[in-house]
Amino acid sequence: MLNRKDFDWSQFDAYRAQNLERDECDNSFENGSEVLHIWEEQKSQYLAKLFPEHQLVLERPIRYERSADEMRRQMFELVDEFNQFQYTFREKLTAVMDPERRYGSTYLTAREWNTYSDYNKNLLIMESIYRWFNVDVLMENTIQLPRVAYGTYLTRYELDIMGHKLMLQNGMKLMKTLGKLCDWLGMANEFEEFRIRQSQVTNAKIINGTACLSIHPLDYATASDNENGWSSCMSWQEHGCYRMGTVEMMNSPMVLCSYIKSDKQQMTINDQEWNSKKWRAWIIVTPEVIMVNRHYPYHSPEISHFMVDWVRELVEANLNWHYDPEIYDDLLEKIHDMANYHEIDEMTCFETNFMYNDVGDDDVGIVSNDPAVLRRWRRYINFSGPAQCMWCGEWIDFDNNQDQADRLGCRCPGMYVCSDCGCTINEEDVYYGPNGEVWCADCWADHCSTCDKCGDTDYNEHMTNIIMPWNIPLQKQYFNKHRGDRHNEVVFSMMRPWDDSWRSINTERMCVCRTCMEQLKEKVKFVRFEDLSDTWTESDSYCELVPDARVSDFKTFMDFIQPRHYRLANAPYTWEDYTKEERERMIDFYREQWQKLATDQSRAEMTYRHRFNEPVLTLRAPANDDVA
Repeated sequence: MLNRKDFDWSQFDAYRAQNLERDECDNSFENGSEVLHIWEEQKSQYLAKLFPEHQLVLERPIRYERSADEMRRQMFELVDEFNQFQYTFREKLTAVMDPERRYGSTYLTAREWNTYSDYNKNLLIMESIYRWFNVDVLMENTIQLPRVAYGTYLTRYELDIMGHKLMLQNGMKLMKTLGKLCDWLGMANEFEEFRIRQSQVTNAKIINGTACLSIHPLDYATASDNENGWSSCMSWQEHGCYRMGTVEMMNSPMVLCSYIKSDKQQMTINDQEWNSKKWRAWIIVTPEVIMVNRHYPYHSPEISHFMVDWVRELVEANLNWHYDPEIYDDLLEKIHDMANYHEIDEMTCFETNFMYNDVGDDDVGIVSNDPAVLRRWRRYINFSGPAQCMWCGEWIDFDNNQDQADRLGCRCPGMYVCSDCGCTINEEDVYYGPNGEVWCADCWADHCSTCDKCGDTDYNEHMTNIIMPWNIPLQKQYFNKHRGDRHNEVVFSMMRPWDDSWRSINTERMCVCRTCMEQLKEKVKFVRFEDLSDTWTESDSYCELVPDARVSDFKTFMDFIQPRHYRLANAPYTWEDYTKEERERMIDFYREQWQKLATDQSRAEMTYRHRFNEPVLTLRAPANDDVA
C-alpha cells in the first residue's frame, strides 16, 4: 500500500519552492507529505502495485539503435554549439577566395559554367563549401559539388587556397576535406574539436543505457527539465505554457513516467543528484490499452516497444490484465479498425484537462484481448488527474480556470477573480462594471454594454439596441431566391465601421446609453415593434427600436451617428463634408434599396401567411412625400 509519509520529499519540496513565484499562492507553503495526498490516492488505485514496496522508480538496462531523429537533433545542437567556429571559418575562407567581397551582393545563378570567370567560379565553389555545415550534409559526411547549369552538376574542381591545390570531387569525405582547408587557414585546433564531436554523433549508433519507469512526483515535475539540452511546453524551469499538465499526470491513476536516464549529465536539486532524462514519454495504462504517448525530444519506436513490453510484463504479473501480443506503431488506427469491425462498440477518444493533449501523434501501444474488457470498452478516457496547487496543495477547479495551464499555484501573479462566475482571469482580460465590479469577458457581456455613441459603459437594462435600417437581417422566408439578400448587402457595403481607434463595432445594430437615446429621440422618429425577438432576431436582447423609413429621418439619423462610427466608402469623414450631390445620391440609393427590401418582404409575406397561418410585420417603404 502506497504511503506518502514513508518517503523523503526534501528534493521535491525544494524543486517546488524553486519554481513557484511566491505570489502564485496566498497560503503558507506545505511540505510534500501534505501536498501529495491526491498523488497517494490516485496511484494507489493500481499503478503502485507494479512497484515493490517503498520503491517508486524501476530501472532496467536497455540497448538500442539511435533513431535518425535523435541523430539529427544532436547534430543541430552541435552546429549551434560551434557557431563561432563556422563564422571564423567563413570569414577566413572569404578573405582568401573573395577578397573583393563580391559574394553577398551578387548572387550567382545556375548559368552555363563556361560563361563564368575564374573569380565567379571560385564564388560558386565557396558558396558550396558554406553549405558543408548543413545538418544533412554533416550527417552524410560526403561532398556534393554545385550545379553549374540546369540539370548539370560539377563532378570535380581544383581548388587553389593560398598556394595549396586541392581537387574536390563528388563523394569525397567531408570531414577529411574540411580538415585540410582548416589546416591551411590556421584553424587546425578548432577543427579537431569539431571533428571529434561530429564523429561522436554519426558513429555512436548503438546505445547502452538505463530505462526507467517511475511514479515518483519529482520525475513528473522534471519531465521536461533536464541537463541534456531539451525542453517542452511542460517545463517548470522555463515556465512552460502547459506545466500544470505535469501535475495532472502525477495525480493521474493511469499515467507512468518512462524515460532513459543520462549516464553523464545529472540534475542537482537541493544539493543532491537527480536523474536527467535523455528521452521521455508518458505511458497510459488502462484495462483497454497500454499506450506510449508522444516521445520527447525525438521519436524512437525501438525504445517505445521496449517500454510497452516491460509494462505489459508488470501489468500481467501484478494486475492480471491481458493484451494482444502485437505492438502497434499507430495505436489509434488499430482502435479505429476494431470499431469498424465491431470488435468494440466505439472508437476511444483520449481527453485531458490542463494537460496538452497530443494523443494521435505517433502513439505506440497494445490493446486488450480480454472479451470482458472488449464488451465494456470505454468511449472516453480522460487521463488527466486532479490539478493541484504545488505551493499549498489546494485542489484547482479546471472548469473555472481553463486558461491557466501555465501556472503551478492556486493564484497567479496579476490574476483576478470574476465577481460573478468565480473564474480566474489575467489582468489584461479584466472587464470593469459601472460600479467597479470585476468581471470576465462573458460575464461583462451578460451585464454591461458600451455605448457606440459616447463610449460609456452602463448596465444592459439601461441600454437600447437599434437595428440599422440599411442592414436589417432577413429571415429565410424573406429571401428572394433570384436576388437573395444581395441588395441588402449592397447597402451595407456603402457603409463601413469606423472610429478613431479602428475599433470594430457590430454592423447590424447600434447600442446606445440612456443619455444618447434621449438625444436621439429628440431628433429621429421611431416605429416600435411589439415583439421583435420572434420576428427579426434569435435573441430578445437585440433591438427594441427601428428608425422610421422616411428619408428626412435617415439624414438626421446619419447626422447623429456619423461623426463617431460611420462614413461613406472613400468619402469625407463627416456627413457635413459630403457634397450636395453625394448626399442626394446616397439618399436616393438608400431609398431604392429600402423599397426593394420592403418589396421582397411583402412578396414573402403572402407565402409565409399561407404556409404558417401567422401574421408578420411589414416594413413601410419610403413615400415620395417623405423626402424633405
